[in-house]
Amino acid sequence: MNQPADAVAVIACPVCGSSECRPLVGARDVPVIACLFAFSREEALASPRGDIELVACAHCDHVYNQAFAAEKLSYTGAYENTLGFSRRHRAYMEAKVDRLIAQHDLRDKVIVEIGCGSADMLRYLCKAGANRGIGYDPSQHTVAPEIVGAGSVEIVGMSFDDATFGAKIDVVCSQHVLEHLPQPIETLRKARELLVWGGLAYIEVPNADSIFRDMNIWDLTYEHVSYFSQESLARALANSGFSILRLNSSFGDQYLEAEAEATALTERTSTQSAVPSDFLSAFPDRYRQTIDDWRRRLADWRSDDRKVVLWGAGTKAAAFLNILAPNATECIEYVIDINPRKTDRFIPGTGQQIKQPVFLKRYRPDIVVVMNPEYIGEIEEQIRSLPVRCELVTATAPFA
Repeated sequence: MNQPADAVAVIACPVCGSSECRPLVGARDVPVIACLFAFSREEALASPRGDIELVACAHCDHVYNQAFAAEKLSYTGAYENTLGFSRRHRAYMEAKVDRLIAQHDLRDKVIVEIGCGSADMLRYLCKAGANRGIGYDPSQHTVAPEIVGAGSVEIVGMSFDDATFGAKIDVVCSQHVLEHLPQPIETLRKARELLVWGGLAYIEVPNADSIFRDMNIWDLTYEHVSYFSQESLARALANSGFSILRLNSSFGDQYLEAEAEATALTERTSTQSAVPSDFLSAFPDRYRQTIDDWRRRLADWRSDDRKVVLWGAGTKAAAFLNILAPNATECIEYVIDINPRKTDRFIPGTGQQIKQPVFLKRYRPDIVVVMNPEYIGEIEEQIRSLPVRCELVTATAPFA
């Protein structure tokens, strides 16, 4: 990534609507969908690409990609981002759902999920609380209602924004969708209109504070129009007619979780920046230094003939490999992932093949770069069981 000079706004701030912004960092020709894994290396190298121009809103400091173009994105059935194969992530999801049911008495309710994906959370919500769930996702096929425990779940293969409803609903939930939307306020306001008075909205997004403060830069991807901080997420919810009940970080500070109640529409104002300005002002230089450090590390590994693989074929891996190309391409041939739906497919943009962990018994890497440190314990356990002797390095590890 390079810092764009005097970037001109292409889209307005998704939270406050201001057209005034200041540039942060940019990237050219990155894959537009990180988890649209190809079925051949040639297809992966020909993946559609777009530009990232991250800016901070001059009015509210919300960070967004001003070069985002929604027409570039097409979420087809080849999109694969299911996290439920991880024991760590399943435990996180189940604990979250159990808490939501207990604290908000989510039993015998009608629950709509925006961008449900494989609907793992929705199924658990309905099974554990005897709820009726409806999930909307254009990347999925429409599925007739299925019984889950004492509840039911149906999936509608269309966007929530295009859906029509004949009755009010009790709960709306959305996991890692709001950041993809060029007009998130419109989606939130539609959700508010559909909810009964006092109905619950559960929203989960990547945590911008963690990205810009802790340099979790592999979460930067073309698909994400917005990078929500606690303040900018709170502003978006308040401006859409919600009263915030709870807002905090989770999953190793990587996510923001908001629970909000459908109330009256009130404009939220705040003197607090969406992302603290000292994070943002220092970010471009710190970002470039991190990229330079990783390029040197990869070059050193290659010169020493070290065999390197990544573990975790997702957004982080696609960003890491594409941003650090050609160094990463020359050094890394394979990516490991436990999701069998990704096996033998290819990373968009750079073409590394995805393999199951058992592949390491034959490949015998010297170094495994773990893309998400939240899974380090789970990964160490699997490597010990193979058994394979190698060094584990987290992609977020500070440099000496």
